[in-house]
Amino acid sequence: MKIGMNLLLYTTAPDEKMFPIAEKLKGMGYHGLEWPLMACELPMAKAIGKFNHDIGLEATTVAVFGEGQNPISANQADRTAAYDRLRHYIDCTKAIGGTLLCGPMTQTLGLFSGQGPTREEHDRAVEFLKKAGDYAQQAGIMLSVEYLNRFEQYFINTADQVSALLRDVHHPAVKTMADSFHMNIEEADMRQAIKTLGKDCIHVHISENNRGVPGSSKNIPWDDFFGGLKEIGYDGWLTIEAFGQFLPDLAAAARIWRQIFDSPEHLSRLGIEFIKKSWNA
Repeated sequence: MKIGMNLLLYTTAPDEKMFPIAEKLKGMGYHGLEWPLMACELPMAKAIGKFNHDIGLEATTVAVFGEGQNPISANQADRTAAYDRLRHYIDCTKAIGGTLLCGPMTQTLGLFSGQGPTREEHDRAVEFLKKAGDYAQQAGIMLSVEYLNRFEQYFINTADQVSALLRDVHHPAVKTMADSFHMNIEEADMRQAIKTLGKDCIHVHISENNRGVPGSSKNIPWDDFFGGLKEIGYDGWLTIEAFGQFLPDLAAAARIWRQIFDSPEHLSRLGIEFIKKSWNA
């Protein structure tokens, strides 16, 4: 088991200013960091990769699709733009030194059709993920498809839905993940949902119900969450994903209008303590 920190707590556009923060997080005991790629270009990714190598930090990456980048769109141009963007994210992941890219890579974030997913959209997602899986596999990267709650995307929201999608994709480089924030909204039984994901679960986001300090509320059934991971033999990343008011654009996207925690450093210290205690309980 490895403990990571999603750097969206600190930045949406990583650059050299993140390096001192990364060193502090390593000093706290974090094994690696999850680097956001939405505003990252390849030269910066290579610089981050050199930094990670030099100080001995492992890495994962996270990304979302923006406007005009939609794998399940009826518009071929939107699907092509999404594939081109995902290839860029894969290239940056490799340059950073990571082997896993996660995120909601089945549709544009925050885009809604006004209805539930259609069979045509399912088929487009399968075609897209198979093609993306081939590119990722050649680069030595695993894709971890994240399913979000119904207020952030409509295509896949539950363990049952993502598992059905992965059965049709049937690609060794395309798997999924468990995120406590989204699962707490959508799943009736979190332990069972994780068991449904089973060996397809290759990544985990630890996120409190208010996006604040993990373990600071009584609303998420953490015993079931960690217990489910233990039952499926999970032994990968436990990465904290938390958002605050410190980044205005991200705060607006995450609908965070109030102060939830004292500081990113305070959250990072409490978060890693909570994960260690919960995993060993």
